Amino acid sequence: MSPSVITLLFVLVFLWEGKALAQDNNQTRIEQIKQTLAEIASPEDKLTYLSAKSSLVEGLSGLEQGQFLHLLAGVQEELQQLDGAIISYTQAIAILEQMPLNPLLVHSYLERSYINYLNSNDANIYCQDRQIGLRYARQLQDPELTVKALSLAAFCFNSAEKFDVGIKLLDEALDIAKLHQLSNNRQAMIYNAAAALYRDHGLHRHALAFFKHAYELWLEIDDTQDIFNMLHNIIGETINLFQWEQADIYLEEMEKLTAAKPEFKDFRFFYHYNFGRKSLFSYDFTQAILHLEQAIALQATTNEVFFVHTSFAFLSIAYIQSGDKEQAVKWANAFNQSASVSSSKQDLVMSMQALGLLGQDKPIESVNILLKTINYEREKFADLLNNAVIFSALDHNSKVAEHENRLLEKQLEIKQLELKAQQDEQEITRLSLWLFVLLVAILLGFLGFLYQSRRFFKHRSQTDFLTGIASRSFTMEEGAKALETCHKLKQPLAVVMLDIDNFKHINDSYGHDIGDMAIRAVAQRAKHWLKRNDILGRIGGEEFLLVLPNNNQQEALLIAERLRVSINEKLFKFKGVELKFSISLGVALSKPQQGFNEQVKNADLALYQAKNAGRNCVSMA
Repeated sequence: MSPSVITLLFVLVFLWEGKALAQDNNQTRIEQIKQTLAEIASPEDKLTYLSAKSSLVEGLSGLEQGQFLHLLAGVQEELQQLDGAIISYTQAIAILEQMPLNPLLVHSYLERSYINYLNSNDANIYCQDRQIGLRYARQLQDPELTVKALSLAAFCFNSAEKFDVGIKLLDEALDIAKLHQLSNNRQAMIYNAAAALYRDHGLHRHALAFFKHAYELWLEIDDTQDIFNMLHNIIGETINLFQWEQADIYLEEMEKLTAAKPEFKDFRFFYHYNFGRKSLFSYDFTQAILHLEQAIALQATTNEVFFVHTSFAFLSIAYIQSGDKEQAVKWANAFNQSASVSSSKQDLVMSMQALGLLGQDKPIESVNILLKTINYEREKFADLLNNAVIFSALDHNSKVAEHENRLLEKQLEIKQLELKAQQDEQEITRLSLWLFVLLVAILLGFLGFLYQSRRFFKHRSQTDFLTGIASRSFTMEEGAKALETCHKLKQPLAVVMLDIDNFKHINDSYGHDIGDMAIRAVAQRAKHWLKRNDILGRIGGEEFLLVLPNNNQQEALLIAERLRVSINEKLFKFKGVELKFSISLGVALSKPQQGFNEQVKNADLALYQAKNAGRNCVSMA
């Protein structure tokens, strides 16, 4: 090898090592910036520090520039400089889009969508970034990132015609979270998104249950911001359900958290905001005015301008209902002039328009707007009733899943039979005498007959002849075993006792054959809600018992409510007879040292309470 070639090789190696060393130095520099930033307490000081380091950005690689801009956007968001944060995230996206796909690009889109949500509360604006982020997250196949993107994207499908799309996204997220055993934080995000979908469709009891589930998960990991957010959502749902005592309990928790965490500056705004709206809707207008004015006085502490402007509207309503027209018109005009009008609820917007016209001495126009508001509420109520479509879809999905499970079981049985036939053929080839073959065949046939007979009589004793589900004796026996297992595993077990309301009237009016069909129909619909380890049995007449291992109170109540609604909203057709009927349900949860029979008695008492409460409802023991 010539000296010139050797010299050239040395130069190339030197240049390559110099480039690699520069990259290592840049990455080290970014890590040092992160470490220093973590040691700075004041957001203002953080911004000053990053501004001083901005001259280094041009010498960094694309990924490192993206990391720096991400740090800068986070500090800007902390300082409520939302426009600056959007610019920083947009710059990061422009740089990262030119590089091979990486998780930082997904985070940039998702974080920018959150800032746009704070600025506009308009799904048409912030959902574009979430759709792009979800597409990239799926390509990366990162479970944590995909679950986050799926949960955020689900918020974008809150219209009735897209509800099933949002639910499918959350089902996908939950499957990934369980498969990869992701953190409580990711699972809580899924429950939070599901609750928001149910809330937007007027299914407030279901929304409340999911919000509480998310709240409990975030409590376990002591995530202060998300704990507070769930308190805000839970209080909103208790107000929608007129559960004033529950609202007071969670308001007290919110006040404690606000006092314990003064560094979260907008907590006090939301405490007064929630106290104010709870007081407004429970007709305590004096308290509503007091707390809503305190919230408005704290508006500079929060980025959530949507809730600030909504507090203007609530304050206007509180004043008009307390008889102060001048103040009511003042705050109605403040709301009407705000930037959040376009993204606010239509009934609230129309009410504020009416009060604004009242201040302009246009009573006729004001009344007309209020009448339109009433018609709007009627239409919204009609849409709420149409949520039966949602339950029909869920019911259909359950049927499909059940059908697929049965097909798999049949295929497995066929494979087992084929294997058995092959084994028999191999055995026969080894037999040397036809007489012995005949004797063996007769013996096998006789044993098979005995086995099938035993299975037949055993199945008959375990099965209710009318419905095909478990008999009373088998239900009680298996229920006791399930309870013992749950006690050992320290898991809850719920039982649901249910029966058909006014069943005697059905028999008397249409005959016992129609009554039998009604009983079978209830059994079939109840089976759709069963999981593999659940037990459903008919324990007498029109009464059924549902045993739910490893189900807590919220889960059991949700299943019972779904079953009640699916029966109540169904028009049954039996031999040309169209029949609507309802069921009442009682739920009881297992207790330490309590036997299964006692738990069933408690469920029966709860069912009795549901009957006394007017039937067609769920009661908890």
